[in-house]
Amino acid sequence: MRSGAYATHIYWVDEIDGTVWRANLDGSDPRQLESGQSVPEGIAVYSGHIYWSNSDGTIWEAKLDGSDATLLDSGQADPIALAVGP
Repeated sequence: MRSGAYATHIYWVDEIDGTVWRANLDGSDPRQLESGQSVPEGIAVYSGHIYWSNSDGTIWEAKLDGSDATLLDSGQADPIALAVGP
């Protein structure tokens, strides 16, 4: 499981269930944001968005609440980590 934090929430991916989650920093109120992912392995949080990578070579982006998920790239060779910055 990989995780990242942003302001008031922590975000993580569950490789087994193929899901993306968030919770308050104290661990309360966990919420599933995305499902049906192909073994999500990396996650990053930056500038009001979350980014995650899947073992099928895809990289996704969504708003912090999980809405507007968008495929950013495909065909990558098993991207297991992400770094996002200006």
